[in-house]
Amino acid sequence: MDVKFPYMLHSCAEDGQVLSYDLRKERRVKSQFQKRKRYNAMTQRKDSENELLVTTTCGKIQAWDSDYDTPVMTIEDTQSSLNCMSLSSSGRFLAVAGDDGLVKIYELVVVKAASSEKQQPVLIAIGDGHFTRVVDLSWAPDERQLISVADNCSMCVWNFFG
Repeated sequence: MDVKFPYMLHSCAEDGQVLSYDLRKERRVKSQFQKRKRYNAMTQRKDSENELLVTTTCGKIQAWDSDYDTPVMTIEDTQSSLNCMSLSSSGRFLAVAGDDGLVKIYELVVVKAASSEKQQPVLIAIGDGHFTRVVDLSWAPDERQLISVADNCSMCVWNFFG
């Protein structure tokens, strides 16, 4: 569900598409595509331009803005598949995890240049507590804990002090 418009739905898939649907119009309203990309997870920013953030099987994080046909931000994270992501309630921190078992936290910082603003994500923490691939992540509402779950049924509760 869209964070701003409750009648909008967004999806991503392993075929490299990011799709947006309008339930009022009963049709797809936006289709964004990138060759040779397979998307695993999606979340949406609550601040900024409400970009859709997706993770890829080749270890990238991309931000899609509805006004553009190409990603507005790409983070080269790892060569490992990224399986899940979670955005903190303030929208300031993004947690990602994947097949390598690591939980990584990025701070989404806006850098103001002379003529424009640009998002510059900064890796601020790496947690190594799982022995197998991480399949899900979730922030506590107060952004002080992050919970990660691996496919061997292990769970880690990470204290986070921002």
